[in-house]
Amino acid sequence: MWLRSVLVTGLVVLLVACGSTTAENSPQAPAQDLAATATALVPTATAAAPAESATASPTLFVDPTNTPSNVDAVDATAIVATTEAGLKPTATPDADGLSDSSQGETAVIQILDGTDGPYFASLTMGRSSDMGGNEGYTSYHPLTIFQKTTSGLQKITEFDFKDGQYIYGLQMIPTYRAGTAFLLVEGGVGAHSSFGQIFSFDGTTLKLELTTNSDAGGGALTMVDVDADGVREAVGDATDYYVFCYACGVRSAAEEVYRWDGSAFVAQKILPSDDATIQAAITAAEAGRWNMVAATLATVQTPSNEQDAWTVVLLKRAAALRAPTADDASPFMSALLYGDYDAAVGVLKRYQPKALVDTQNPAFPSDLAPFGELVVDSVVRLSTTVLAQDATLTSAQFLRGWAQTLLDPKNAAGLADLEAVAAIDPFYAAVQAAVLNR
Repeated sequence: MWLRSVLVTGLVVLLVACGSTTAENSPQAPAQDLAATATALVPTATAAAPAESATASPTLFVDPTNTPSNVDAVDATAIVATTEAGLKPTATPDADGLSDSSQGETAVIQILDGTDGPYFASLTMGRSSDMGGNEGYTSYHPLTIFQKTTSGLQKITEFDFKDGQYIYGLQMIPTYRAGTAFLLVEGGVGAHSSFGQIFSFDGTTLKLELTTNSDAGGGALTMVDVDADGVREAVGDATDYYVFCYACGVRSAAEEVYRWDGSAFVAQKILPSDDATIQAAITAAEAGRWNMVAATLATVQTPSNEQDAWTVVLLKRAAALRAPTADDASPFMSALLYGDYDAAVGVLKRYQPKALVDTQNPAFPSDLAPFGELVVDSVVRLSTTVLAQDATLTSAQFLRGWAQTLLDPKNAAGLADLEAVAAIDPFYAAVQAAVLNR
């Protein structure tokens, strides 16, 4: 189950949960050890009983996320004050005179029990005010681990997000190893890009276990039980959001799945199979025919080995991601990226042949009109790939011929493709005639 942030008054963010720990199994990326330095920071005035940890008392945590935190107000206030007092100033105060390098709240969660007292993680939220990375100002968004002992609050270790990142999420995720807390940090860089990072902390070392990046403005990393074994994997968003342009709405969906192997997050791969049906699905995927992948895998029985099981899971998820939906920005491109060439031709059949052969025609498909050359490049590239695998797919040959003659009605290769399929479908013949009459 998850811990999620809740904004409260002042600069304090508290986290609540729906408790639970999980066994091993989920992802990999740069593994980085961060030096631990124990420094006394804030002595506590009274020897109040430490708050219980997520693993010690999951009953403390309630969903939804606007009720009890696992950090009491006294501890949270002390940790937030200590964290924010340690922030480096920016080179130039902003218009309001603020000089802290964080613009936002601070998240605090209790993550682990220790022999000498509980451990806490704190992380400043929001956008860094000094995005330029000026020399001498290196601490922007510190992920800091504290321990509360009888001597006070001790700083154990810290990781700085100092490359212009903005931070919008800190969650504690189910542990993959006894005695170790796992944390998910979500943030972004620039106008659209986002990232997700998983850290582990074992009472001494804060370690960066996995980093995923996305072109999107959020959701770069999610935790999903991909193979339905009761253990969550880390899933990175690998979607191409710039097929035409970011704002164009045409997406080529994809993901990366990482499984915990007992010591690290390892990327799961689609590998060749001795099972003829699974291998047929793999072959279809290599040509981008995700509609055929979905249809082929529907007939697969329970795979006989772990690798085949993972291959089937990954292929099914990839096909589902690519499947067209009713609100797609371009039905034609959605069908094409799904590998359903017959469906892509079906979209074109909604238009008159004369309108389809001239991008300047006002009746040319509006979702394709601004992207003439990009459409041509996409159709030619994708259809050539699939025809290399299956030369009998006439809808792909028609689309390639149509695309090649769209910008140049005298393109010899395009005219040859249209000639080859003209007798198969009256629509193909009508488009060929419209091209020849331009």
